[in-house]
Amino acid sequence: MKQIQQEIINVSRSDDLAKEEGILIGQMEERWKQEEILWRQKSKVDWLRQGERNTKFFHQEMIQRRQRNRIFSIKDEARTRVTQHEEIEQVLVKHFKELLTEPNVDRGEAIERICKEIWSRFTREKNQALMRAATLEEVEEVVKGMKKNKAPGPDGFTVEFYEAGWDFLGQDILDVVEESGRKQ
Repeated sequence: MKQIQQEIINVSRSDDLAKEEGILIGQMEERWKQEEILWRQKSKVDWLRQGERNTKFFHQEMIQRRQRNRIFSIKDEARTRVTQHEEIEQVLVKHFKELLTEPNVDRGEAIERICKEIWSRFTREKNQALMRAATLEEVEEVVKGMKKNKAPGPDGFTVEFYEAGWDFLGQDILDVVEESGRKQ
């Protein structure tokens, strides 16, 4: 990589050099992903080996995590450092209330404009196609297209779990999808 980049600097950027550089960059990114996966797997192995029992290791991990996640001080709106638990709580509550409170704006006109635009673009056939029931194949395609090693819901089950158990879970998942569509 260093040699190719030096040649690009010294001579000029050619299609062949750019292609070689792109290939090497792709290989480097793949190796970084592999290394990240390796470290993630190693940490899980260590946790499974030592952390599943009620051991000193488990307690030390929890204490360290609690210390890392603890907020000791925070700055308020006036940029003054606040250290008391109750004051930190008030600053955080106030911040998120302001962040999540929507100003009282009349959106009637905007909603009406959008609705007119929507109805002018949808035919009866398009609407019926959108309202039809999902098929098992469509839901399976969505599940298989989801990002790996992630849990799509609060239960903590990863996408790989749903894929591995699709034969006996698929119909239940389809039922949940259909039920959620009926509630709206």
